[in-house]
Amino acid sequence: METTNWLADESLSLFGSLGWNFFKYGTLYGILGLIGGIALAFFLNRHGIFQRTNKVWTYFAKLNFVYLPILLATLFGVFSAVNGIQKTVNAWIDDSAHRIEIYALDYVPQVQEMGEELVVVEEEAEKKLKDMILEGAGLEENPMAERFYFWFNKALITYMLDKMGYSTDIEGLKALATEEEKLEALNAQFFAGVAGFIKKKIIEQVFSGIQSGLFITFLPFILVPIVEYSVFFIVKRKTPVER
Repeated sequence: METTNWLADESLSLFGSLGWNFFKYGTLYGILGLIGGIALAFFLNRHGIFQRTNKVWTYFAKLNFVYLPILLATLFGVFSAVNGIQKTVNAWIDDSAHRIEIYALDYVPQVQEMGEELVVVEEEAEKKLKDMILEGAGLEENPMAERFYFWFNKALITYMLDKMGYSTDIEGLKALATEEEKLEALNAQFFAGVAGFIKKKIIEQVFSGIQSGLFITFLPFILVPIVEYSVFFIVKRKTPVER
């Protein structure tokens, strides 16, 4: 129970820091993106980049005075906020590395119990595993902290399965649970690299996925001014520009 309480308390504390850093990095770099967008818009206008083949088109092209600052502020803010969260989580892992190793070793009996229970579960095994991991954490009122608590314990299980040569899924956990002697032989040295594993194999993959998803989401908005200018570039070869 003491082990469970440590991670539950750390999850709540960590998400307090994450919320602040999300706001801090997002706001700071959002403002820088806004300033950069304004400067870019004036620079492009000074060089006639917003001038089009007719006055109506020119008017809409000059909406970039508003669009570019908003776009860059959003991009800088969102990506920096996510990067700030990643840095916060990595810093927590570095600072807590030794305590994480102790926690992981203490968590072994629970992993064995979960594996043994899953042996007789035929349906919704993933849901059953999640319920067992979250049991006793007391984080129901804080969904984000609860998600981190689940994710972290699942990462520990993945580390154990991977290092011991089992598949990192439910079947691997079931197989591991049957090897009681192997589990009892685990010691602090076995978990010496768990913090680095979580950072490299889990954190980087999770946040790379988040950033890739964000890039795909924002890509159409990034392409709007590029496509519009490309169309103009093609058209201006055939039509004189009105000034």
